Amino acid sequence: MQKLKREIEDLIASNAADFKIAKLIKKDLEEYYKTLPDTFAQSGGKDFLVKHTRKIDTSIKLIYRIATREMFHEYFPTKNSIPLTITALGSYGREQLSPKSDIDIMLVYKDIAAYNIKELIEKIYYLLLDSGLKLGHRVHEVSELQEVAKSDITIKTALLESRFLEGSKFLWFETENELNKIRAFEPKKFILEKIQERRELRKKYPLMMEPNLKEGVGGFRDANLVYWIGKVLFNAPSIKTLPHSVVNEKDYIEFRIALEFLFKVRSALHLTQKSKTDQLRLDYIPDVAALLGYKNSSSAHMQFAKKVNKSLRIVWLYARIWINALASPYVPIYKNYLKPKGEFKDKKEALEFLIKHGNSEFHSHPLLNQYLLHIKNSSGVDFQHLIPAIFKQPHAHSILTALSEVNGLGEYIQPLKKVEALPQFDGYHRFPVDTHLIACLKALENIEDPYLQEIYDALSPEHQMILKLATLLHDAGKGRLSDHHPIGAKLFKAYTQKIGLSPEDIELGSKLVLYHNRLSQTAQKEDIYSPLIVAQFTALFPSKLELDMLLLLTYADTTGVGSNIYNEFTARLFKGLHKNALDFLDNREFL
Repeated sequence: MQKLKREIEDLIASNAADFKIAKLIKKDLEEYYKTLPDTFAQSGGKDFLVKHTRKIDTSIKLIYRIATREMFHEYFPTKNSIPLTITALGSYGREQLSPKSDIDIMLVYKDIAAYNIKELIEKIYYLLLDSGLKLGHRVHEVSELQEVAKSDITIKTALLESRFLEGSKFLWFETENELNKIRAFEPKKFILEKIQERRELRKKYPLMMEPNLKEGVGGFRDANLVYWIGKVLFNAPSIKTLPHSVVNEKDYIEFRIALEFLFKVRSALHLTQKSKTDQLRLDYIPDVAALLGYKNSSSAHMQFAKKVNKSLRIVWLYARIWINALASPYVPIYKNYLKPKGEFKDKKEALEFLIKHGNSEFHSHPLLNQYLLHIKNSSGVDFQHLIPAIFKQPHAHSILTALSEVNGLGEYIQPLKKVEALPQFDGYHRFPVDTHLIACLKALENIEDPYLQEIYDALSPEHQMILKLATLLHDAGKGRLSDHHPIGAKLFKAYTQKIGLSPEDIELGSKLVLYHNRLSQTAQKEDIYSPLIVAQFTALFPSKLELDMLLLLTYADTTGVGSNIYNEFTARLFKGLHKNALDFLDNREFL
């Protein structure tokens, strides 16, 4: 940097054109960007982002110095006397600048004629552009900041993240006074609009196999929302400094570890793709994982993707709890969400509460998330006998979603422990295994096909319960080296013996798990009107009950993958094979 400064001094002394000076800075930045992968290898996470931010700070400060030198020559006034302040905004303001992120700055000024300040701003702006910085900028007179913030919530949000970068400290103090007024203006309106904005983006970017690390569920925007609300209500400089009644140290550490990993992933994503991208596509995983030190193997890639998904879930969980704790005294956020009256003494009491409310569909209030998360001690407490009751409820999926939201699904339903947040690199599934399984169960409890609903209603309550259990556990065997079908069937048998099912029900359910893909594969790959094919298929399922339950499981499994997977075409195939198999059982002609 010292060499660069000397070269720039020589150019200024020789009255060189600005573009020549900017060219030197651009060259320095290009060389710097080439070193980023090595720097990242030594210090990933927030530390890397801070170092990167500091380098950009240095470059912008240098450009400010060049511009003021050229404007004032040897009659250079003190910085504080020049009515111009440069502030960093957005991720740059938060010192979370990723390698390919936009560098957002704001130039705040007072239009004092003697300083010809607008010409100075123009000179700084063009030097910044010619230096190759990927810039997002705003220019405002200090007196107009409040009105600008009122005009657009995005602008207000950006201003809340302002960080002094260079220029007049006197003007920065005035700017801070204006920012405090902006912060205090209509906080309820701001909080509600930001929460609604996040809800819309979470719908657009759900937690899928290819997550959006910035805008999606559990992404940086969820962490930012906690910060923004804390800033508006308490002027807190960071999430860590929020009141202890909102953010305790233990929860913050878990949240911070997850966020730190996501910072690393996003930086590695920018570095490997050489572009500003926030969606971790499946084909990006090998390069990103390699930069983060993972081996080049499918199992390593799976472990990496699983950790990404788990980290997003952790960020979303704590963000949801903290947003509620911060905002609920001021604005109603979670109306009509299921909320317990107090903490649970153990897991048994928690399950009893959830089962009691499983007769209707519900969404968990953040307080329910918090109380489930903070169950203190359940050692020695037996709750296994309650498990069948979950699946006797018409909305078991709501109960399991509540457990999944606190990353506790495997603690209550042990066969699912290994598949929590487990990715599926098969080009077919869009969601991790556990998310898919709950979606399948929800589809079964909300059948949209009248013909299938009639079949489901005809099942006895006991067989409906078995079908729900088989639906939830049909992919429990994934994540192993061997075929997941027989492993899943073994897991089902062992688990259902533990929770007290009858031998007949265990045999029926494990058979459904073992052959859960058979109807779909046969219908889509074979001739369903061939007597041989139908005979072979029916040999595995020699009763109407088994055929009916398998058809329903196939519907749930297909619908749980995503919308329009179960469609008119697949429905005709599945129902056709089902009908032909029933006809075969009745010894009727089905050709």
